[in-house]
Amino acid sequence: MRRVCAAFRFRATHGLAVAALLSVCSGARALPVDVSGSVGYSFRSLATDSTDATSNQLLGNLRLRSYIWQPWFGTFEAGAVLTKDSSELDDGSTSTSTTSDIYSGDVLLNLLPESRMPFRLIYQATDSRVDNTVVYNPLVRVFGSEFQTTNLDLRQSFLTEEGHRAQLRYGARTWDSDRNGTYENDVVGLELDWRPPRQRLLFRGNVENTDQSNTDRHQENLILDLDHYYFPNDDLRFDTKASSYHLDTTFEGATGLVDTTTTEISQLSGFTFWRPADRRWTVSAGARVYTMSGENSAQSSEQTSYGATAGTYYQYSKRLRFDGSLNFTKADVNSADQTAHRERIGALLQSDLVELRSFTYQWYASAALENQSDPDDDALSVLASLGHDGQRMWLLSEQSSLRLNLSQSLNEVLSTGDNDTAHRLDHSASLGWNQSAANATTLAQVTLSDSRNFGDLSDEQQLINFQASRYQNISQRSTLSGHLTVQTVMRDFSGGSNDGTVTTTTGQLSYLQQTLFNIPRLQFNSDLRLSQASTDEGLDRNEWENRLDYTIGLVDTSLSLRLMENGDESSRLLYFRVARRF
Repeated sequence: MRRVCAAFRFRATHGLAVAALLSVCSGARALPVDVSGSVGYSFRSLATDSTDATSNQLLGNLRLRSYIWQPWFGTFEAGAVLTKDSSELDDGSTSTSTTSDIYSGDVLLNLLPESRMPFRLIYQATDSRVDNTVVYNPLVRVFGSEFQTTNLDLRQSFLTEEGHRAQLRYGARTWDSDRNGTYENDVVGLELDWRPPRQRLLFRGNVENTDQSNTDRHQENLILDLDHYYFPNDDLRFDTKASSYHLDTTFEGATGLVDTTTTEISQLSGFTFWRPADRRWTVSAGARVYTMSGENSAQSSEQTSYGATAGTYYQYSKRLRFDGSLNFTKADVNSADQTAHRERIGALLQSDLVELRSFTYQWYASAALENQSDPDDDALSVLASLGHDGQRMWLLSEQSSLRLNLSQSLNEVLSTGDNDTAHRLDHSASLGWNQSAANATTLAQVTLSDSRNFGDLSDEQQLINFQASRYQNISQRSTLSGHLTVQTVMRDFSGGSNDGTVTTTTGQLSYLQQTLFNIPRLQFNSDLRLSQASTDEGLDRNEWENRLDYTIGLVDTSLSLRLMENGDESSRLLYFRVARRF
């Protein structure tokens, strides 16, 4: 590390000057500062069916790391990025050019990091114009909105010898875009973490303000959460939670009328779990009370609900298991009562894995009795299922194998009341092959499934899925890999909107060549991605990127050309960047 007296200054992107001067000199002796960064140049050219945009940028990046007085007293890290940008945009009717200086940076400060009162400061400022054209996913869309962000986060913690912790926090975030307006958010919070033996108590309280210019919305929130966990022993646990939310939202409507919506939410819940490792029984139960009220100038509403639940499992033997559950809810919505409850008792029986004609085979059967009551209907249902599956593997050679999986199940639902009676039959089969030979790995699998409903409900669905992939080492410095998926779904829902056949195809082919033309550290990568859909609503999406990367000492160079098609839209992105690190 170099020994220097470091002073750091940077400016945020919104035209607001933010200066941070960190002196790291102690008497005549300068503290060590780790200095790193880079200088470079980048060129971007984006051509679509309707616009052409180019950007030339000079880039400067500086990063400093050191400590204040002594490492135990404080450490800091600071970085700044200066970009001089010259851009041109031609949309077919008008042509514009702009030049600008773009500043972004960050500061990270830790005071007393190893003490019981550590303080942490983080400040970040970014500007998307450094990446003039942001391509989130070329197979979906190309997006070029410019925005700037800032983030300030302050945290003061207090720790005890017993492991308890308290933390005060202040955060402020901004997001600014010429196209989508501004978003500002600030929050003041308190967190408490109390950890006595076999207990933990967590409290979180936040006061939050949010402003959104594009919707003329201002929101003030008070959020309080209290969680308590109690572990009397390794088998038993109690969880309790209490929450209170106060939300005020003020917005200006299209008529210019200002209105405020106030929402109050509170809840109290408790759950217990008994899961002994050496017992066959497991039990869980819980209860919850929830209230919500809201009002504005036009209307008001109130809602109160109570809920309770309990469930148990009993492992009678290795093959036989019983289960039971109870659920009850009662809601009062604007003085209208709604009550619902559900009871269930069931059993599951499954066989051991056995060898049957070279197949690994297993069968299972389950049955349940359910009683359900809600404001819409009352129903008593009997559910039953019977199924079996098997699989077999063939070793074709030392390098390849073949695997077959077969399954079949029958599901019955017999109901009284308004519920539907259903008979469902499912079949599925998959055949997979893999091979590792000749410096390559190959996988291929086809899956078939058929599902049919009879009775009050009548529908059917079939699926065919084929997947293949291969990774090939062409030489010690070059590889070729590919993946293909073809899937067809056929649905018949008795005239429903989803009836018909849908086929989708996706594929990817990648080629990597290191030491291209026998030049050390010159790398070429070609990546082709295809996605096709058979419906009118779907879009065919294709992308092909070719990229060269070259490193000489501390100089990094990159050149890429990306061709994209998204339905009827096509675009071309050319990118070049060279940077020298220090």
